[in-house]
Amino acid sequence: MKANAGSMLLIASLVACLVACLGGCAGVAGILGAHVNAYPGKELPIEQVAVLLPQGSQVARVDGKHVGDATLGYPSDVRVLPGERMLGLDCQKIVPAGMGPGMLTTRIELTGHFEAGHFYAPYCNEHGEAQYTAELRDLGTRDPRKKKD
Repeated sequence: MKANAGSMLLIASLVACLVACLGGCAGVAGILGAHVNAYPGKELPIEQVAVLLPQGSQVARVDGKHVGDATLGYPSDVRVLPGERMLGLDCQKIVPAGMGPGMLTTRIELTGHFEAGHFYAPYCNEHGEAQYTAELRDLGTRDPRKKKD
């Protein structure tokens, strides 16, 4: 069976649509579950960096560097060098919009001091309509995503 130009175009369109849909799903899950190193150079051992685990907010920027957004997705975790860092957090809320729910995203900034080998959870606290404050919880040195022995 020979493929004509029309069927090839249809197949190419379907593949492009599938890639776009999977990309959108990956964005929700966190850029295919990947982490982002928000520092220059080679990847450092986890004991030498601080790890941000988004819980109740999404990390969009670190020290002015873009690491994620609502369109392309957010990383599963963000690794930063120890010291003081400025975070741009996206606080998200599901709101009614037209025919169905929509997502309202408000970006706020939070400055925190990070220690090597520690895990942190940035949170957004809502105070009225699209009014937020942020807090940073130090989760200690044990990765909370791993099972306890």
